[in-house]
Amino acid sequence: MVAFRLSVYYNVNNVKQPEGSMSKSVTLAARVDADLEAELSRIATATGRSKSWLVNEALRSFVANEQQFLAAVEEGKQALREGRMVDHATVVAAFERLVAPNL
Repeated sequence: MVAFRLSVYYNVNNVKQPEGSMSKSVTLAARVDADLEAELSRIATATGRSKSWLVNEALRSFVANEQQFLAAVEEGKQALREGRMVDHATVVAAFERLVAPNL
């Protein structure tokens, strides 16, 4: 493991800010595997971006994906509470129709 300190900057070009608000950056400390840090450095060099920028974008993507996943889970839980569900056999039959070769 290698420890390094990153400055993570809020990218105001990609996110709409509420009127009158100012972007703030924070410093995060993260412990990552040495091989991951080496790959991050390689990508930073190849793209001309800083490691901080790359980490910020990766975290932004991760957070967006997790938010989407959690919303989908909540939607599924709500559907279950409301009785809107499909039994396993119906799902399997639909899947098999999708993947069956067209004869």
